[in-house]
Amino acid sequence: MEVANLEDGETMAFGPVPSRCLGKSLGINNIPPKTCSYSCVYCQLGKTTNMTTERQIFYRSEDILKEVRKKVDATATRKEKVDYLTFVPDGESTLDLNLGKEISILKQIGIPIAVLTNASLIWRDDMKEDLMKANLVSLKVDAITEDLWIRINRPHENLRLNEILEGIKEFANEFNAKVISETMFVDAAVFTVPFALGIRINSFYAVVAV
Repeated sequence: MEVANLEDGETMAFGPVPSRCLGKSLGINNIPPKTCSYSCVYCQLGKTTNMTTERQIFYRSEDILKEVRKKVDATATRKEKVDYLTFVPDGESTLDLNLGKEISILKQIGIPIAVLTNASLIWRDDMKEDLMKANLVSLKVDAITEDLWIRINRPHENLRLNEILEGIKEFANEFNAKVISETMFVDAAVFTVPFALGIRINSFYAVVAV
């Protein structure tokens, strides 16, 4: 995929919006719509149209910095508070090959950086290295059994659940900042086995259960 240019009126930054976990979060849309490694049954954007696990450069890092800085300046003019600059695109944030670089250059703004991810690539060393630069990482854990994971998240065929879960444990053990997990409870899902995951490593403790 070629690096895209911003069209007139298009922006990569939005908000700030209120978040229970992040306070006032200014969103960063660093991925083209519906470019994802999952096609979750509950996704508010509908079915994934570009299913991939290949990390690519989608936008220029300097364009992202420019758009985010513009939005931060506008919120400061309105005397609005921004607690986090958050990568939360209309696709999977970690598919962005420039993610680590973007986190680094955005830190010059002086606001903590958060990344929301479905964790599908967390087993990759390059992915963990990029995420280590953030101040907060939110990892999706919707299922820990193969059948449930396939039915709810509908992952790319290259992905393996056991690699993802092991990658989550390794990342949580190595990450020195704040890491949280998110789980979507799906109405009418059939849970044939107890669904529980407990990870206690340093300051990170996550439990999801039904």
